[in-house]
Amino acid sequence: MMVVVSLERKQAEQIIQAVGGATNIERVIHCVTRLRFYLVDPSKVDSPRLVAIDGVAGEAFNALLGQYQVVIGPGVHEVYEMVENVLQDATRELDAQPNASGAWQRVKQWVKGIKKDSRTNPSSLF
Repeated sequence: MMVVVSLERKQAEQIIQAVGGATNIERVIHCVTRLRFYLVDPSKVDSPRLVAIDGVAGEAFNALLGQYQVVIGPGVHEVYEMVENVLQDATRELDAQPNASGAWQRVKQWVKGIKKDSRTNPSSLF
């Protein structure tokens, strides 16, 4: 059986891995051009790997906001939604396993709060 993975999903998976994996992500939001990650450990980011991903125009760490920002451009919303989908899939896989680790519990909490935050706090988008 051949599995077809969309380019957008592949990009989202690569971005997640480059920022340290799903367990390193506390929360992600987006603005007009950037994914904005709140990470457990920003030192786990592989910057050269991240900027080599097709569709990634750059990256920056904003210490004041505590955000690791991935510059995508005007198509950021679609990438954000795919990142959200990949993380939700990871959470579903974890739910199927007994005794989920604490890190995965954080991912599950993040997924529950992600839509609420971006829809109820419009200022988080800018």
